[in-house]
Amino acid sequence: MTRHVVSEADFTRALRQGRAQSEREFRASSVAYWLDHDAVAILTERHGGFLVPRRLIEPLRDVDPAFLSQIELWPGGAAFEIADLDIHVSVHGLLTAALPAMIPAEVLSSLLGERSKPPRKPAPEPA
Repeated sequence: MTRHVVSEADFTRALRQGRAQSEREFRASSVAYWLDHDAVAILTERHGGFLVPRRLIEPLRDVDPAFLSQIELWPGGAAFEIADLDIHVSVHGLLTAALPAMIPAEVLSSLLGERSKPPRKPAPEPA
């Protein structure tokens, strides 16, 4: 068996890339199934949350609700799983796919349009 040695520079570069990627993606700090709403509750690392209807989460649509209490968050918050059923769901992929179905198109495009504009420069102070 060949042993692969990772250099300090490669390790540092990988950490830097991982941190940059986590800034661009949704990551969860907790996840749970809410039976009363038939939805998955996701609290993000930025302390916001989403309640995603199960019907919008394709891998969970036909899962018996008894299994949904077994949802577990992966370390790092990038995904959640139901290990006994070999179901794995990307948090970022789920939210980027589900949000357009949950938010009216005009609101979503307005939010994204504002985000893509360069920041406004402050008005010059009067002399």
